[in-house]
Amino acid sequence: MGYVEALYSGEVTWLDRRLRPLVEHKRLERAWVAFAGTCGESLVTFDHGRLSAETLRVPLFLTGPGLTGRPVAQAVAAHDLGRTLLERAGLEASSFPGRSLLGRKDAAPGGEPQFARSSGEAAIARGEFLLWLALDEAGAPRGPARLYDIAIDESCAVDIAEAEPEQALELEGLLRTHLAPPPPSPAPEPTDPR
Repeated sequence: MGYVEALYSGEVTWLDRRLRPLVEHKRLERAWVAFAGTCGESLVTFDHGRLSAETLRVPLFLTGPGLTGRPVAQAVAAHDLGRTLLERAGLEASSFPGRSLLGRKDAAPGGEPQFARSSGEAAIARGEFLLWLALDEAGAPRGPARLYDIAIDESCAVDIAEAEPEQALELEGLLRTHLAPPPPSPAPEPTDPR
């Protein structure tokens, strides 16, 4: 382990030692507690301003009655945490989006795509690939898409779009569809005032 990784590991260990007494406190024995980060950490490029495999891995910690600790490799969305907490509060019928994290099995690699959007950029990750697009001020895609093999290039340093054109086109299509504005709602039918 290199120096930077050791520093990061030390910070995680320090935080874990501080959180454990909090979540094990008697007053919280029946409570649901969630901690979520705002972004992952790039220990190679130290770049917080760009979507990459490293910065999209956001720490999430959830504890509550009956839960046993286990790491989950499957990507989840922030609204999945909201859906989970609503479910635990007995509000399953809420129209809030997302899928509960409870009882979820890890998905097979390469399954459901995960989308991310930040100021001036958007990305889609599926399996070992991440496709990145720049966005203009209005949020529309601009410029060529870049494709990365995040299984071997977590920092997203080597664009492989030319080497994997089918994968790039498929993921770009999914991302553009995801970014497209919803169609306008139809105008309500006029009612007869009689």
